[in-house]
Amino acid sequence: RGRVGRWKHRAFAYLLVPGNKALTEVAQKRLKALEEFSTLGSGFRIAMRDLEIRGCGNILGARQSGHIAAVGYDAYNQLIAEAVSELKGEPIKVRTLPPFDVNIDAAIPDEYIPLESQKVTLYKRISSTQSVDDVDDMIEELTDRFGVPPQPVMRLLEVMSTRALAAQVGAKRLAATQESLTIEFDSNKILESAKKGLAETFGDRLKFTWAERPGIVYRFPSETGPVAAAKQLLETLADL
Repeated sequence: RGRVGRWKHRAFAYLLVPGNKALTEVAQKRLKALEEFSTLGSGFRIAMRDLEIRGCGNILGARQSGHIAAVGYDAYNQLIAEAVSELKGEPIKVRTLPPFDVNIDAAIPDEYIPLESQKVTLYKRISSTQSVDDVDDMIEELTDRFGVPPQPVMRLLEVMSTRALAAQVGAKRLAATQESLTIEFDSNKILESAKKGLAETFGDRLKFTWAERPGIVYRFPSETGPVAAAKQLLETLADL
């Protein structure tokens, strides 16, 4: 009360739970949220976590709890967007980035962001980027908040940017080793139209395959690296 915690006297708050009673699953989740988000300015994150736990209710009614906990906040937003598009008679657009299997050091190091809860939040936001512009905005935000991102963070963002480019040209899967890159497609329509231009640009380093799916195998120069090679090939394909 008064000036406790505002001068040289530090204030503490102790939250006690009954030792002879079992907490409900919802109560445990709420206590876990308070443990994770305990820094100054975490009120919004606590509110969002509570929203996920109890559900956001009926958007067009008076109910105060809903089904968001069953699917998660992001999936719930997607479902709402699809429902609104359906009611308007608009086409439902669901954009899913293709997976990219590549063995590189891509992560957020503790030296850059030491707080675990911040890292979890940023990983989630990075994984939800859907376009190259989203990734560029993320780089600007990270630079503004934490300084210039180190190489492992930039590699993580470059992977997301590459996946966004792959979705743009209709790729369904990317896989890379330290020597070659494979990109698969659902149909050969894109490859047929770009076949001549790709052959002229990459020569005998590139070949077309029709195993399980139509695809491209690119033996990139050793100094290029798998992610840079993928971006170069996808950008060329987009231009063609």
